[in-house]
Amino acid sequence: MLRHRPDCVYISTSRSRLGAIKDISVIALARLRGVPIVNHLHGITFAAFRESLGWLYGSIVDWAYGHIAASIVLHENLIGQYARYAHMKVAVVNNFVDADIASSLKSKSPVAGPINILFMSNMIPEKGIFELIDAVKNLLAQRPGELRLKIAGRFLAGAGLSSKDVEVKLHRGIAGSPDIEYCGFADPRARQALLEWAHVLALPSYMKEEAIPLVVLEGMAAGCYLIVSDFGVLPNLVKDLSAAVVPAKDIFALQGSLAAVLANRKLLSEANTLNPRIAREKYSEAQYVSGVDGIIGEFCKVVSR
Repeated sequence: MLRHRPDCVYISTSRSRLGAIKDISVIALARLRGVPIVNHLHGITFAAFRESLGWLYGSIVDWAYGHIAASIVLHENLIGQYARYAHMKVAVVNNFVDADIASSLKSKSPVAGPINILFMSNMIPEKGIFELIDAVKNLLAQRPGELRLKIAGRFLAGAGLSSKDVEVKLHRGIAGSPDIEYCGFADPRARQALLEWAHVLALPSYMKEEAIPLVVLEGMAAGCYLIVSDFGVLPNLVKDLSAAVVPAKDIFALQGSLAAVLANRKLLSEANTLNPRIAREKYSEAQYVSGVDGIIGEFCKVVSR
């Protein structure tokens, strides 16, 4: 920064007391050099974080963020995260589905046998995984063999449990249920295979930082019927799609949404037609690159290509 003055500085918002020190330092240095700053928010909790800081630290953060030229958010509903900074431009750039995954996903055939449900995310209790397992088990008890659940992801700590505790709880929860399978962590090839296998992508998350989960966009691109919770911006993310929104932590609502798909398989063919089209129109990698590039370019005196 001091030796070679850049045209623009791009940062990703920190939402912790220690992380904010990094932001403040970089912003102060950029201000000293007269360099515009573009900030990118990948979560949904900046406003809540700022309110938690108190007067002194909050005032310092406000001084720093008051010098940010533009902030990028992932959805229209997140523009208000920076409402206190009147001179900051706030722009929406939708997240994206990796171009290689999007182009390689195949259309699904009509469903004749069991309905395949996929949960693919970090294995954190607040992602709703245990509620989903219970909902599937309840339905299997009533309608054996009519649905299958595959689970993929890394075990991480959450809800007062260590990662090992979460792993043990999951394996105990699915023991004795041959139609529920934990597949481990999914590398790109396994991820694609799981998305092609799935008819339904379920993420009933209530995790505080949940913003625009890539797995929901990937499920959209794969033509899956989507089931999400009413938490954060998830309901807005699936608006106008073939999808269901259920109350967070509500096992019986999840069960009801899955039962509705079993009763009306036309929902799956609608998802296979509609959802990939929306994914191509709104969540392509090209629109993401163009959007971020355009905002950075707007504030650079010289844009290097």
